[in-house]
Amino acid sequence: MSITTTLTSSPFAVWGTIAVGYAIERALSSTHTSKTTHVVPHVSQRVADITGTAIVLLGTVAGLLHPEPYVYYTCLVTMSIFMVGGVLLGALLMHGLFRFGGPKLQSYKIQPPKYVLEVKETARAMYVFALLASYPFAQYRMGIPIAIKWSLAEAQPYAPESVVLYAFTVACVTLLVDMYMYIKHYVFHCPELFAFHRTHHTFHDPTPFAGFAVHPLEALVTFGPVLTLCNEKLVVWGQAYAIWVTFFVILNFYLHSGYEIPIIEKTLPMLFINTSCFHNMHHERTVTNFGELLYLWDYVFDTGYHKYGYNKRSTAEIPNVRKANVFLTGKHAKSM
Repeated sequence: MSITTTLTSSPFAVWGTIAVGYAIERALSSTHTSKTTHVVPHVSQRVADITGTAIVLLGTVAGLLHPEPYVYYTCLVTMSIFMVGGVLLGALLMHGLFRFGGPKLQSYKIQPPKYVLEVKETARAMYVFALLASYPFAQYRMGIPIAIKWSLAEAQPYAPESVVLYAFTVACVTLLVDMYMYIKHYVFHCPELFAFHRTHHTFHDPTPFAGFAVHPLEALVTFGPVLTLCNEKLVVWGQAYAIWVTFFVILNFYLHSGYEIPIIEKTLPMLFINTSCFHNMHHERTVTNFGELLYLWDYVFDTGYHKYGYNKRSTAEIPNVRKANVFLTGKHAKSM
């Protein structure tokens, strides 16, 4: 009897997993976000909530269509524990560390952090990431080659083996990935899609627990490219990929720390790398500073201001962002 047949005939294995997915979704969506934004969304929050539930449930059930469902769901359990547990543990450690690094950015606010909601939304987004990442992981477990290679020679099949050359390749890919993230973030701030991003802006003064607290639809768009790892021809050096992802996760924790660490703020902006000061302004004002890994594209398109970084003349003063910014003009914006 094949693994697939065995799994399909086991109600505890299949429907148990689906039930767990449903329980996770109901638990994580039990708290509704408040309407705290300067952008007027065109989609109701109820539609956004239903969409989020559907994505989590359908994503969980879709594993039944995998060639080896048992392998997929085994990987899903492993990835869920790793993603959810790892990110929340990392957020806890970074939250404790950053508090001693410098002054609080929004010190005038006296409202306590929304820890419970931050944890719930981040856990749900990480579960969606686990749903996606389990596909290349399951493929690897089945002995089918994936994009990740563990030697530099394998990662550069069409070029001389060179760490410098590979580093240049990573830099170019990073620019493309960050442009994708910038456009994604900007588009989710349009009234037509903002209901699916509003959750993240419930946290005007975030903590590291809010670093990945996004709606399931945004999680799909953000983490969907991980599925490209299923294509073995898109070779990726495993060690470099691990370092890149680790750096991004730690940086994301810092962006949402709510604290300003002077040495970081005065160093990273010289390389156009995003910082807490820059991203915290995005949470405080909503309508500016859309960059994620880099603030380069905010500089290029004149949509942001960095206290310690490069700015164009039109953004030399807060909040003098580009006058044509759709979020600051017209019927889609409320008075600030």
